[in-house]
Amino acid sequence: MSSTLPHGLFLAALLAAVWPPPALAGQAVDTVVVSLPEAERLALENNPLLRPALAALDLSTAQETRARHSRYLPDINLRNVWGPIPSQRGEFTETGVLFSPDTSSGLSDLTWFTQVDLDIVQPLYTFGKIGSRIDAAGFQVDASEAEVKKTESELLLQVRQLYWGVVLTDELGSVVRSVNDLVAETEDQLQDLYDEGSATQTDMNKFQIFQYQVRSRSREVEAGRKKARSALKAVLGLPDGVRLRVESTSLEPTDVTLDALASYIDFALTARPEMSQLQAGINARRSLVSAAEADSRPSFLVQQSPGSFRSKESIRLQPDELPASGARVWHQLEPEFLPEQR
Repeated sequence: MSSTLPHGLFLAALLAAVWPPPALAGQAVDTVVVSLPEAERLALENNPLLRPALAALDLSTAQETRARHSRYLPDINLRNVWGPIPSQRGEFTETGVLFSPDTSSGLSDLTWFTQVDLDIVQPLYTFGKIGSRIDAAGFQVDASEAEVKKTESELLLQVRQLYWGVVLTDELGSVVRSVNDLVAETEDQLQDLYDEGSATQTDMNKFQIFQYQVRSRSREVEAGRKKARSALKAVLGLPDGVRLRVESTSLEPTDVTLDALASYIDFALTARPEMSQLQAGINARRSLVSAAEADSRPSFLVQQSPGSFRSKESIRLQPDELPASGARVWHQLEPEFLPEQR
């Protein structure tokens, strides 16, 4: 009794045999060889620790731009009021009495009311309110830039520590392999001596204890080597399926002549971004204090009202109010006698 395989199933079986599944097809591991400058570049591009500082810098820059534009650009206020009102007409009698000939006020007699008011306010003189807040926004940008530099320096320091840690663990791995080779040779020699009667069982037991210690240290070095590479890959933002190798193969000693401790302290006080960030924060606080002092003085502004546009139902309800436009100069004072709660 014979059976035939359908053409579609035969083709599917052939493709399954020839074409590997996705899990097997993706098992090819790429090897990335990085130098120290390349590792620093990858960390600055891919590490997520830098993104909050960059986002804070973008926000500070936008706030500074808004503060600077507030000196020249007017404040535009658009108000739209709408709702249902009775559809009643308003008429004046000869004696000046307002009455409505419409007496129906049911739900079917309701109509829609809408009103749009547009005001444009331009500050003329504010006794330093706007200028002080512009200065505070600029100092906040300086503080955000210093925060970015501080995060970058911390990230680069971490990359360098991990990079040279990988190099050090590779050198330790080479030393461990050499020691294991020597232990294997010594084991063969000790076995020959034991067979000849020149070595005792006590010597064999001591060597086995030593051999166990060497293998234990070897496993610790290998575990540290894998851990260092995994940490470096995580900082660089490389995927787990990538095999990482460092370009440097050894630590080269360098001659360093140390200066006086005071010179390093002075250099740190002038070069560290933390100090720039602290000074920018102090300057921003001073500018905000100046702005708060200016709030106790009036502000002179000019207001332009292009018009108040209402629906005809609104005019019917209030016939004495007509759309109006014009400009006026006025002053504003908002005294505060209680401390602000923070």
